[in-house]
Amino acid sequence: MYFTIARHIAGAAAAWLVFCVEGAAGYAGLLVFAGVTGADPGGPLAGPFLMLVAAVVGGAVTSLALLPSVVIGEVIGRLQWLVALGVVAVLLGVAAAGWSAATDTTAREAAIGWSVTVAASLLPLAAWGAVAAVGSRIRNRLA
Repeated sequence: MYFTIARHIAGAAAAWLVFCVEGAAGYAGLLVFAGVTGADPGGPLAGPFLMLVAAVVGGAVTSLALLPSVVIGEVIGRLQWLVALGVVAVLLGVAAAGWSAATDTTAREAAIGWSVTVAASLLPLAAWGAVAAVGSRIRNRLA
């Protein structure tokens, strides 16, 4: 049991790190866009602030969407990562609907936000799955 918890903690850490890498890649893309178009690249704190936002949002999505989906996927067993992806999509859809209801956004804007968030969650979920699978294989070799 402790090994299962440890491999999922390592998977969650990998997922969070992927969110941080996505934030850095997004900032690099914005810098390239600013350089190509001649726009202002932002102040000296733009990069660190974007990384902080990516880390906080990544931590929230990892703990509030990916964790429950992985737990449900583990309970179901077969096709667990496909089930986990479906649960992530549903949980993020509920969050987008709640955000849309709480603010003055349209359903179209909420749907766009939902699709972007689900797309951004694919790589972290894959990283979690890869780390957890490697942990399982290590455990099987040790046993």
